[in-house]
Amino acid sequence: GVCRESFTAGNVSGSYRYTGGLTGVIDAANGFTTHVSDCYSLTTVSAPDTQYVGGFTGANWYANVARCYDAGSVSAAGATTVGGLTGLFYDGAVTADSYYDTQVTGLSDNLGQGVPKTTAEMKDLDIFTNWDFPDVWTLSDDNNGYPALAWQGYEHGSLQTVADLIIEDAIAPINGEAPKTAVAETDEYTGTIAWAGDPTTFAPGTACTATITLTAKDGYTFDGVEANSFSVPSAATVSNAADSGVISATFKSPPDGYITDGNGIMAYRYVSNNFDIHGTYK
Repeated sequence: GVCRESFTAGNVSGSYRYTGGLTGVIDAANGFTTHVSDCYSLTTVSAPDTQYVGGFTGANWYANVARCYDAGSVSAAGATTVGGLTGLFYDGAVTADSYYDTQVTGLSDNLGQGVPKTTAEMKDLDIFTNWDFPDVWTLSDDNNGYPALAWQGYEHGSLQTVADLIIEDAIAPINGEAPKTAVAETDEYTGTIAWAGDPTTFAPGTACTATITLTAKDGYTFDGVEANSFSVPSAATVSNAADSGVISATFKSPPDGYITDGNGIMAYRYVSNNFDIHGTYK
């Protein structure tokens, strides 16, 4: 079975073997294949004098759990086994990239079934390795600062709009050289370059079009980027759609007789036996 992009909140009371905020038990025994991914619980769990209690699930029987968390309190005095994320964890079960709030739960176990984090850490995007922000998850003040699922419709409160709008790397065509295929990495994004026609080298005086595709790093988004706000110092024209990191840039490689500074940023031409220095050839 599969459970994904689900959450619980409220109160759960248990008096039997398995009690958890999202499920009592995740069962992949007896030939079942079970995957639980991209789920969370803010549920207050109360199950004193029972057997297996977890903030997220009471027990994991050989199932795969990925990118899940718990930030609900757990009260289970007298229980056989209590865990911040999972109460009973069978050999063969797999938990990956999953966490629980150690301050809220009052627990600190870390036996492979969920990593304890402080409340501040649980509200910090940097700890959520391999989580898909903002397509599956958001980090929003509307969810008390904890990650929420994108379908819940909360604003991306903790994601910053990309502000580095100048493609600093020298990517302009240089006669006889191969096209560059990547822009310089910044704190906000990485980027690849695809050239129309897939040229192997640039010929003199040739018009070229590059599609620059930027990928936002964790904590950043292109939502809020205005149309045609990116610039490429060496390009003749530059355009981008609103809320997008895909940029179209046109160039023209210098004709014979022009000299570049070695990286395409500036071209020089002879005028009356002197260098006429007016920037990139366009």
